Amino acid sequence: MGKWYGYRRPDGQVGCRNYTLILSATVYANSTVERVANTIYGAIPITHHLGRCQTKSDLKMTFDVLCGMAKNPNVGGVVIVDHFRED
Repeated sequence: MGKWYGYRRPDGQVGCRNYTLILSATVYANSTVERVANTIYGAIPITHHLGRCQTKSDLKMTFDVLCGMAKNPNVGGVVIVDHFRED
């Protein structure tokens, strides 16, 4: 019999890590994230319009929110996509 890789929640219920996130690190990576997620069955694209010209505290909040999504107990894997502008 195969193994089931689940976990027990604090309230006693069980869950499984059944989502793969493709997460955009910057607004410039959004279109790439959408394209990649469309090629992977069940992948969820996470895009946003933030990250550019933010104050330090706002940038930290954006980072914390994205990390929170990635650390969700129902997420089994995360691919983070960034965009680097070459000069």
